Amino acid sequence: MWADHSVDDPAVPYREGRFGNPGTWTLMNALEAAGAPVSGEWADDLPKARFEARSRELLRQARAARSHVLFTSHTPGTTPVSPHVAWAQTYENDVVIDWLFEQSR
Repeated sequence: MWADHSVDDPAVPYREGRFGNPGTWTLMNALEAAGAPVSGEWADDLPKARFEARSRELLRQARAARSHVLFTSHTPGTTPVSPHVAWAQTYENDVVIDWLFEQSR
């Protein structure tokens, strides 16, 4: 799993969602408490090469820890256009796309 969320997303809360539903941060903490190491936080406004370098490092750390949970948590105020579209840069991230297509059941 590779989750992606901007801390200041106004549409989908980062911590607690509507009607008491857990936010992404809460879910990642629950996974980590269950024994799945989770890591990854950085600004979303990095140039593509630096963003992908951070993604590569996160993936390396996850593999070294034998973790199958990655979390790109974008720091507040850094998502271009709107904090809700943090996923846009993720879809342009070749590291994430390559990782996605490596997956199988």
